[in-house]
Amino acid sequence: MTEPYQPYPPDQPPQGRPPPMPLPVPPPGFIIGAASGVQSRLESSSQNRLGMTVLSFRLHPSDRDQPVEVEMRALSLFGTVRDGDLVSVPSTIGRSGRIEPTEVQNLTTNTLVKASRPSKAGRVVVIAILLLLLVFFVLFIAAIMVGMSSSG
Repeated sequence: MTEPYQPYPPDQPPQGRPPPMPLPVPPPGFIIGAASGVQSRLESSSQNRLGMTVLSFRLHPSDRDQPVEVEMRALSLFGTVRDGDLVSVPSTIGRSGRIEPTEVQNLTTNTLVKASRPSKAGRVVVIAILLLLLVFFVLFIAAIMVGMSSSG
């Protein structure tokens, strides 16, 4: 069995930082480990003009030999994860082979990293407005057509 991931050697902690503590026991359905290879980027595509913020990292849990890939995607992310931070994530691995949470608990900073996505109510309002505009457009075209046929 390999040793748990340490962000720095336990006999040489960086200046101003205490030596690493043992990992807490995760609640059921969660994995706790140290983050490494943390990357944050903005992706855009022709389908999504707003762009997606992507936060990805490898999680090194003490109870597994291999790290787990974690990726959060959202219009915007609130909070941060840095290399070496101790984080808690849901243990459900998606079809992509990685964990894709909407929230990550950063245990080092005691903060919640959240992905902001449009709410269902917000999407319903936008769709309703678009449908209303479409109805007005169709009625406008119909009125023009009726006006042209009655004048000729």
